[in-house]
Amino acid sequence: CNSGRNFFALLAERLAARHRVIRLDWRGHGDSGRPGADFGHDELADDAMAVIEASGVRRVVLVTQAHGGWPAIRLCRRPGNRVNKIVFLSWQVLDPPPQFMTLFGMLQDPERWQQGLDDLLAGWLAGAPEDVAEWARRETGSYGFDMWSRAARAVTADYSQHSPLRAAAELDQKPDMLHMFSQPRTDEFLAGQQKFSAANPWFSVRRLDGVTHFPALEIPDVTAAEIENFLG
Repeated sequence: CNSGRNFFALLAERLAARHRVIRLDWRGHGDSGRPGADFGHDELADDAMAVIEASGVRRVVLVTQAHGGWPAIRLCRRPGNRVNKIVFLSWQVLDPPPQFMTLFGMLQDPERWQQGLDDLLAGWLAGAPEDVAEWARRETGSYGFDMWSRAARAVTADYSQHSPLRAAAELDQKPDMLHMFSQPRTDEFLAGQQKFSAANPWFSVRRLDGVTHFPALEIPDVTAAEIENFLG
């Protein structure tokens, strides 16, 4: 989903007591400039690499929300990358269901994109606390068709090649990875990841006791504690 660095403010506040935390605004998000040229996941990986190199850190734990995982996977393919571990939050890491792809198709249609976004938010925020729902609607509403259609094109293109877990399995050097989610609640979604984890011990999964697509906003204490456990 589209989000800037403020999405991680509550999580960063909890993790900063023991770790150096760096938050970035993707290009076109938050306080970053609005680029005139098109861009996709490759360019976002370039941006992340530049921030990491400028920071001087030697080992990096990436924390990503939803399809921010695609640039993270790309970053792990770069020579000299410093990624030690990755935490994915609320990502459709398996092959997406048809209704998912339908909504991402709507986001690319200038006549239907707003309805597609409204439908996504309705699912993401079902049962959400009011402060979480208000933040998500305000943040997502700050981006128009250009940004949402761009994101949908990039996401659709990646899923047309492979699922996130297959993409991760193809990495030459695999950092430890943790996926945490509250949605969807289906046992099949959890079981598919557990089966993958059994065969690939570098991947682990935690289903959280939240109700929304946004655990970093809804249950930041639980999310931060799980990250701390993952870091060891």
